[in-house]
Amino acid sequence: MKTAKISLDRSVVGLLGAGVVVIGLLWFVFLRGTGGQTAVSPLPTLAANGRALYRLDPAASEARFTLSEVLAGEPTIVIGRTADVAGEIAVDLADLSSAEVGVVQISARTLATDNRLRNGSIASYILFTDEYPVITFTPTAVSGLPPQAAIGQTVAFSVTGDLALVGQVRPVVFMVRATAVSEERLEGHAEATIQRADFALAIPRVDNVADVSERVALELDFTAVRE
Repeated sequence: MKTAKISLDRSVVGLLGAGVVVIGLLWFVFLRGTGGQTAVSPLPTLAANGRALYRLDPAASEARFTLSEVLAGEPTIVIGRTADVAGEIAVDLADLSSAEVGVVQISARTLATDNRLRNGSIASYILFTDEYPVITFTPTAVSGLPPQAAIGQTVAFSVTGDLALVGQVRPVVFMVRATAVSEERLEGHAEATIQRADFALAIPRVDNVADVSERVALELDFTAVRE
């Protein structure tokens, strides 16, 4: 990471909480003030090939990261959120062996915690969103699906892929539960855990911040609508 570029007033950093700042990077996802926020809109990457195509609906989806720290002596849970997500799913409920998940994109400029100043610090000093505006997850395998599913049936499976974050690319496995609530709509939840060190996500040394968790939880609540 570009830690050499970090030059923050220590009193401001102490107020924001460095650990909180660091975690913003994830599922990712990143606010750099009120301007320059561009919604992700990847080109379609999946062909139907006899399957129904579904596109993630940002109005009904949310990506989150969660980590813990001790801030000013108090245990603190930090959560960042964004609805600025995009991606595709191709599925034939009668033949789930052909199911496929397309590239998932999350805006690195719009994920936000509950503190505007912290969000700006995440964008400027941790995620470097001018250089890395989008976080991507590129699936390479879908495992554990049953042969078929009915409308209203929830299925559990895993999606393995490559997570690209701040110039680092590492393999990650998401555990997923999904339901075809109708022929026109899929709903589900995906979660994974990453280690900060795997993405070179160093935390600046600041006062009042300690015990920032190495593990970071990533989650996606999604709704996908048939195209």
